[in-house]
Amino acid sequence: MLTTKARKDLEKSGIDERTAESLGIRIATSAELQAEVGCLGGDAYAIPYDDENGVMRYKMLSGDVRYLTGTNNGRPSIGVYEPRLVDIQQSETLIITEGEKKAIRAQLDGLPCVALGGVWMWHINKDENDDKIPHPRLVDIANGRRVLILGDSDLRDNDQARRGFEELRDALAEHSNAHAVELDFLPYANGGKVGLDDALEGEIGGALDLVSERLNNVSELPHIASKTARKVARSIENMIKNETGVFPSEYSGVDQHAVDTILSRSFFNSTSSKIYTLVSDGLSQFTETECLRFLERAAGSEVLNKTKLKNAVREKSDDAKTVAKLEKAALDAPRKNIVDELKFKQYSKVEWLESMFVDKPQMTCGSTDSSVKVVIPFQKFSVNSDFDSKHVDDFKEHFPEFDDVLNMLAASRFAYDRKKSYLWLQATSSFGKGWFTSILAEFGIVAEFSVSEIEKAMSGNPVGRDPESLKRSWILLVDEFKGVKSELKQLERSISVSPKFQMVSEIPVYAKIFTSAESVPSLETDQGVEQQFIERFNKIEHSHSMRLEDRDVFSDDPVQYRESIKSYIASKLNELVEYYKSLGEQKAASEASRFLSDFHRRRNIGLFGGSMSEGIEAMSESFLEWLGISNPGPFGEMSKYVVTDVDGSVYLTRPSACAEQFIRETASESECKTLLRRKDQLIATITENGDSKPQVFRVRGRSLRGVMIKGGSG
Repeated sequence: MLTTKARKDLEKSGIDERTAESLGIRIATSAELQAEVGCLGGDAYAIPYDDENGVMRYKMLSGDVRYLTGTNNGRPSIGVYEPRLVDIQQSETLIITEGEKKAIRAQLDGLPCVALGGVWMWHINKDENDDKIPHPRLVDIANGRRVLILGDSDLRDNDQARRGFEELRDALAEHSNAHAVELDFLPYANGGKVGLDDALEGEIGGALDLVSERLNNVSELPHIASKTARKVARSIENMIKNETGVFPSEYSGVDQHAVDTILSRSFFNSTSSKIYTLVSDGLSQFTETECLRFLERAAGSEVLNKTKLKNAVREKSDDAKTVAKLEKAALDAPRKNIVDELKFKQYSKVEWLESMFVDKPQMTCGSTDSSVKVVIPFQKFSVNSDFDSKHVDDFKEHFPEFDDVLNMLAASRFAYDRKKSYLWLQATSSFGKGWFTSILAEFGIVAEFSVSEIEKAMSGNPVGRDPESLKRSWILLVDEFKGVKSELKQLERSISVSPKFQMVSEIPVYAKIFTSAESVPSLETDQGVEQQFIERFNKIEHSHSMRLEDRDVFSDDPVQYRESIKSYIASKLNELVEYYKSLGEQKAASEASRFLSDFHRRRNIGLFGGSMSEGIEAMSESFLEWLGISNPGPFGEMSKYVVTDVDGSVYLTRPSACAEQFIRETASESECKTLLRRKDQLIATITENGDSKPQVFRVRGRSLRGVMIKGGSG
C-alpha cells in the first residue's frame, strides 16, 4: 500500500497506484533503507528493476537527495529499467531516457522506452582503450533498431551531464548493431525544465506539443495524444473510479488515442444541438445521447474495453440492481465527458476545401473563431473508356478554345488568386455550351447558381443548397445570365451557403463561368466595359457558329460522341492535376497564376467592347449636345440649368440630375443601371477642373452652385 505522499509523487508523472503496484513499486521500510543505502530515516518508495541482477532504486520523498541505489549484498548499481508495459521487441525504434518514472509514463502511451538511473549509469567497465562499454542489455535491445536518446531540457546547459549521454551515443554506435543512434534534448517550456513524463502528461505549457512534434515524425511510433484528450481521458477514469470504485488498471484504462481521434474529428453546433463528426469525406450529425457509438465507429476504435469494464464492475457487488446501476454509470462516463468537452467550444461555420496535396480527410477547429475547416483529398476523375480522336478533333474544330478552357479550369483550381478566373461564354443557343457544361457537371465539379441566388448567398440569406454537394466544385456556373452587378467581383475566392436551420458553409470558388446566347448590355454596353469587369472577365464568343447537332460527326453517333468528349475531359484534367501536383503547392500556384494572366491577356472582355472609360469620354459630346451647349438652341427642359456668364463662361446647375436624365433618355433599359453608376465620371468629362462635385461661383453678380463647363460656349 503506497502512502499518500508516494501516490501524489507518482501521479505527477501520470502513474496511478494500480499501475505502480503492478510494477512492484512499494513503500520502503526504514530497515530496508538503512541496509540498502545507509539511510537512517526518511520516506521513500522502492522501484525494482525487472532483470536478473535485481537492481533496486529508491525515490526519496524528503531531504535533498532525490534518488539512491541499493547496494546490499553486492547488489549491482547499474542496469536498464524496462517497465514491460510495452513489448519493445516489436518496435523498430528504441527511446532511452533518464529516470524510471519517465519510462513508465512513456510506455503507458505505448512508446518503446527504457530508462537509466542517471546519465552516466549505462557502462559497466572499460575496454583496452579505456573507453566505456555499454551495459550488455542496452547493446542487446539497441541491435537492429533506430535509437533515440532523449534527455531532459536542462541537459542543454549542463556540460557534465550532457556529456554522459553524448558518450552513450558514441558507445552504442561503436558497440551495438543499431541502425542509427541519435541524441536529442527536450526544449524548455515557459522557462521551466521539461522531462519526458512532464511533456507526456502536459503539465508544463507547450511541452506536450513540442515532444509530440519530435516523436510523431517517427512514423512507426504510436501517436501521442493531445493534452486535451489526456485531460478528458483522466476525467473519464476518475468519474468511473468515483462512481464505481473501479480503477483504470482493472479494465486497461481509457484509450487516449481513441479520445484524441474523436475530439479531433468532431464538434458541437448549438444551432442544431448536434454533434458533428468527420466520416469519410463528409460530416455526419448525431444527438448527444446516441453520439458515442457512432463517434467510436468513425474513429475506428473504442474509448475503453466495455467487456473488461463490465466484468470489473460486477466484482464490486453481488446485488444485480446495484451492478446494473454501476454499469450504467461506468459506461455513460465516456459520453458525458466527451460531449462536455465538445460543447465547451461551439462552432457555427464550416469551411470546405478539396486539397490536391493531402491523402486523407482532415478537420481543424478554429481556436479564435467559430469556424471548422474540413479538408478532403482530391478524387481523380473516372475515365470510363478510351476517347475516339475523331470525335475530339471534330469538337475542337467546332469549339477551338476547348483545350484553353480546360487549362483555365485546372489553373483556376491551383492558383491562389482567382481574380482573372471569370469567363463569359457567349454562343448561340444550339452551339452546345449547355451540352459542354452538363458533361463537366457529371464529374461533380459544377455548382450552378442564378444571379439572384448568388446575391442572396452573399447577403447571408438562406439558399436551398446542400453544402456537401458543392464541396468538390471547380466551377460556379451561371447559365443564360441576363445581367451582372458589381457585387460579382466578391466571388473571387469563396461563397457562403446558409441552408435553413443548418450551419453556414463556406465553399471555395475557382472558375466562374457565365453563359448566354445574347449580349448582356449591363456587362458590355455601347459605351464599353467597366474597368472592374475588364480586370476580371474573359470572353469567348461564338455568336455565328453552326449548331453542334448539325455537325456530321456528331449526328452520326451523338451518344458515343458525348462519351468521347467526357473521357477526353477526364483524362485531360487528370493529366493537368498531376502536372501541377508534381510542382509542389507553391510552384503550382505560381505556374497556374502565370497561365491565368496569359489567358486574361489573350481573352479579356475589354478586347471586345473596349474600356467604358473611353466610352464615357466619347459620350460626353452627346451629353453637351443634349444640354444645348455644344450646339446652341432650345434642347429640352434641361437647357434652363445652363447659365452663361458675361465673359462667355458656361455653368451647369444640378449636374447630377441632368446627367441622370440624359442617361435615362438615351440609354437602353439594360444599360441604365451600369451607366448611372458612372454619371459622376460623365460629368467630370465636361467640367473645366475635371471634377463632378458642384462648387459656388459668382455669375452675373449672383452666387451660383454648379460646375463650370470645359471650354465655355466657345
